[in-house]
Amino acid sequence: MLGKALARALRRFGLEVRRTNRVAAPTGSLASRPIAHLDELVGDAKGIPGMLSAESGKFLYALCYQQAVDGDVVEIGSWQGYSTSFLARAVRDSGNGQFHAIDHFRGNRGKEPSYVVGAADLSDLRSNFERNMERLGLRESIHLLDMPNQQAARE
Repeated sequence: MLGKALARALRRFGLEVRRTNRVAAPTGSLASRPIAHLDELVGDAKGIPGMLSAESGKFLYALCYQQAVDGDVVEIGSWQGYSTSFLARAVRDSGNGQFHAIDHFRGNRGKEPSYVVGAADLSDLRSNFERNMERLGLRESIHLLDMPNQQAARE
């Protein structure tokens, strides 16, 4: 009953609930590994501009680190690397898959002023991102696709 009511409410927002195949809970080494101290991850990312809260960053790390499905992680839109820092570390720390960051480093059409960090023409966004990832020791853990999303999807 509650499930059907929730499904109806979500449909009003254009969302759909579907039943999927069950995924087995993590077993073996992944389940027994403790998660890194999450507040340290937030401290490490301090100073990197981002579009999500520290709590959301910790949540992304935990979800990605504890995932029960083998595979890669893809982030669409990395900007300066705040969320990237949580996701790429989770992939590296868990040893599960590869991390792919997709961004053309030009902001979103019509909202470019929101993405300015230094240079008004956004020409420093990629170098800032790379510097941030280098500082965190993540540069080698990230497969960067500097291109529009549609082009990255083909690759």
